[in-house]
Amino acid sequence: MKIELWHIGYTVAMILLAFVVALLVTKTIGRYISKSKETEEES
Repeated sequence: MKIELWHIGYTVAMILLAFVVALLVTKTIGRYISKSKETEEES
């Protein structure tokens, strides 16, 4: 039972970590896209 709980906790932690990373990547890509769009409009 202890091992199962640890495994579930580890899985949940990995899912949360992946979610946070995906969120950060999306924000970074969004910023990069808006920046490149701005530079294209300026030139």
